[in-house]
Amino acid sequence: MIINSDLTISACDLLIEQDRTRARAETPEDLDSIWRSDPLFRKWRGQGGSASLGPITSFEEVHQHGCHLAYSVYRKDVR
Repeated sequence: MIINSDLTISACDLLIEQDRTRARAETPEDLDSIWRSDPLFRKWRGQGGSASLGPITSFEEVHQHGCHLAYSVYRKDVR
């Protein structure tokens, strides 16, 4: 998770411009709410839509690997 200079949140430092929240995290409560319910993070957890480079079918499976984005593209561990 990346907090951008404008207080929006990005899920991946490789996709800061393409994949960021519209909501700003100005308080810890905002950050918690964004993490739990923002469409961006729901998408990355496979709970509503697909990630920028393809659907994520298993959040658990992806996080057994190194880079989430690389796994989404290549479907293999690229650590």
